Amino acid sequence: MIKTVTVHETEYKLSPSSVSLTKPGTYVFKGVNDGTITHSLAIEGNGVDMDASGISPGSSGTLKVTLPKAGTYEIYCPIDGHKGLGMEGKVTVGGSSSTGGTHMDENTGTTEPTTTYSTGY
Repeated sequence: MIKTVTVHETEYKLSPSSVSLTKPGTYVFKGVNDGTITHSLAIEGNGVDMDASGISPGSSGTLKVTLPKAGTYEIYCPIDGHKGLGMEGKVTVGGSSSTGGTHMDENTGTTEPTTTYSTGY
């Protein structure tokens, strides 16, 4: 199953502006335009450079993207100047987990213990 990450867009903000994903893979980023002008969604980094088409106010659009490796990717609105006005954020793939338990390293197949635990409630 492909995980969907929803990002709300307004003038000139992405919410959330920081997304953490546990491992590389294919994801669907859903941009929801809660603003009053057209926005869009783009992801860049680690060899990825993809843009969704324009998203009209009150509408949503999706961007299916494969994030090939752990690291940081940039997410932003590629419409004229919106990124510079604050419509940007980051997607972090892999790395430490704040939810507790163990984190599986996809590359080596080893697990790293963490010191925080959660009951899941």
